[in-house]
Amino acid sequence: MQRAIELALQGLRENSGGPFGAVIVRDDRIVAEGWNQVTSTNDPTAHAEIVAIRNACSALNRLNLPDCDIYTNCEPCPMCLGAIYWARLRTIYYSSTRADAARIGFNDDLIYKEVALPPELRKIPTIRIVEPRSDFRLQRVAKLSGKEALLIQSLLVRADEGHRANGNVMRIFGRNRSTMQSAKVAADASKNGRFDRRLPPGGNQHS
Repeated sequence: MQRAIELALQGLRENSGGPFGAVIVRDDRIVAEGWNQVTSTNDPTAHAEIVAIRNACSALNRLNLPDCDIYTNCEPCPMCLGAIYWARLRTIYYSSTRADAARIGFNDDLIYKEVALPPELRKIPTIRIVEPRSDFRLQRVAKLSGKEALLIQSLLVRADEGHRANGNVMRIFGRNRSTMQSAKVAADASKNGRFDRRLPPGGNQHS
């Protein structure tokens, strides 16, 4: 926590962004650090926790961090909290609260309240555009048989254990157009990193 606070003060002195810092720890060792870089990079997503997660995933060469903890000098905003869940970090440690942040002009509580509202009641207009092709794709993936879904999951587990998916994936799914793309994504992704066998809340990870 002391290091997270140091990073927050360092970033503030260097005019990088707001007074926020974060570190990610694995086996009692800091594997990645981050501090708020919003104003210096013109990137509204460059919060301390996001930067630390990006650096940790790069350093460990994987997209999941289930054996890591994050220490941040302030309670994460909704965006950072979402990223922490997607990265599957084990524990969040924080010092200052969202109320403390609001007192110096960082009103994360507003976004927390907005997220809890139905889309039509949020301050930023959120309008659904019905696109049949989008619904169709989602429905086709949802209709994967249990056997097909388990096979894709087993490929991810094998990749997590250091194996590589191969051409068998496409041969298995090639006869089924509805699952061909899912199989290709699984095969291609396994070449570029390690996978955690757990799925995030609500289903498959997406962007």
